[in-house]
Amino acid sequence: MSIYKNKQILSCAIYDWANSAFATIVLAGFFPLFFKQFWSAQNTVTESTFQLGAANALASMVIVMLAPALGTIADAGNLKKRLLVVFSFLGISMTLGLYFVEQNSWLLAISFFVLASIGFSGSIVF
Repeated sequence: MSIYKNKQILSCAIYDWANSAFATIVLAGFFPLFFKQFWSAQNTVTESTFQLGAANALASMVIVMLAPALGTIADAGNLKKRLLVVFSFLGISMTLGLYFVEQNSWLLAISFFVLASIGFSGSIVF
């Protein structure tokens, strides 16, 4: 096996490890709890649950609409790596942005979350 092939396998393994961490920590663990207890603390449980559900639905709808076009672009050729970097950077920077969101700023937190989810899901296409 060539060194190039080993680098590809290592890169894929590290990327998979990182995006799995995002899915388990941010999507399933950290964000829902922190959202309800910190960013949306002034709202009722029903309101914060609705806000979180609407954010997930919005992010999913954007990806559902973008995925066919992104898949076609990925299959066509030379933009795979660049778009992987763009979507990964979107997910990473928006997740990092959550650190700076103050208490009771649920709309800003939801906005960052939606963009981070789009970055995460979009990067998986590539």
